[in-house]
Amino acid sequence: MSDTADRELTVRYDASDVRYAAQFVVQASAEELIVNFAAGQIEDAARGQMLLPIHTRIALTPAGVQRLITTLQSALAQMAPLTRAPAATEARIPGLTVEHAPRRS
Repeated sequence: MSDTADRELTVRYDASDVRYAAQFVVQASAEELIVNFAAGQIEDAARGQMLLPIHTRIALTPAGVQRLITTLQSALAQMAPLTRAPAATEARIPGLTVEHAPRRS
């Protein structure tokens, strides 16, 4: 068994599409938390109601939720003192290298 704790991690994006999420629906149980992401509400004129089309669902264990919270808090803390917006390919986590394939038109 090899020790991977001291190795540098490289993230590879197999897909270059990005989905914007402005709204979230969260479902929780004792075993998992599911986060549903949506870009925003749209009107369903036929039914006369607003819809929230979910485009992505992520399921996390309680330990995964805690790691996500910690990571997001760290990212927000690093964003606060910035005078410019970071580029989409910039990694803000020490020891993390990000590979990003250029977008093809």
